Amino acid sequence: HTDLGGTTPGTAISKTYQITNTGTAALVVSSIGISNPNFVRSGITLPITINPGQSSSFTISFNSSTVGVQTATVTINNNDCNEAAYSFGIRAEITCTNPVFSNVNLYLQESTSANSCNAVVNYPLSVSGVPTPNVTYTFTGATTGSGSGTGSGQVFNKGITRVVVNATNACTTATASFDVTVVDDVKPVMATKNHTVYLNASGQATITPANVDNGSSDNCGPVTLSLL
Repeated sequence: HTDLGGTTPGTAISKTYQITNTGTAALVVSSIGISNPNFVRSGITLPITINPGQSSSFTISFNSSTVGVQTATVTINNNDCNEAAYSFGIRAEITCTNPVFSNVNLYLQESTSANSCNAVVNYPLSVSGVPTPNVTYTFTGATTGSGSGTGSGQVFNKGITRVVVNATNACTTATASFDVTVVDDVKPVMATKNHTVYLNASGQATITPANVDNGSSDNCGPVTLSLL
């Protein structure tokens, strides 16, 4: 067999062949047949007459999405008295490797930022494979969403988010799953103001938290005020 070599699914490879007339009479090539439709001939117009001492070439290209070795028989039909149907074998191979994840952390924790109740979370998850896998992510739980890539660098809400990352190529689909937890450890900001009270006849006065609050806040929502 004449080996075209190896390639990945959907990526074409090709090889050029030459027909040389070493005889003393004109060689007429009427057709060139290939037994496997994944191998395609090009570069020559048939029928063609090749004079003594002259050559003509043609190209065979191979493309497939099926992993494994494929073969074919090429038959050159011509007017040669000894080899009117000259045949030879060819082969090519589609190769791939399963997607493999690296740097998988089963649990990730990040703190909210000072001004919001979420956080940008980066993680070093990566994937390899031939051909390069298509990678997608899905978030469920405190954060929901989906998209292309591993999801690293996205904004995660406070709470626990389940992350599922799929990597798919012609071989198979691999999955990595883990949790991202965002905790709020930013203390509330307390703001107070002066408040003047007047005692009643019994020498008492009532003060509520709203009387002395001057816009106390928290990055994760309203604050609960009380007086001690």
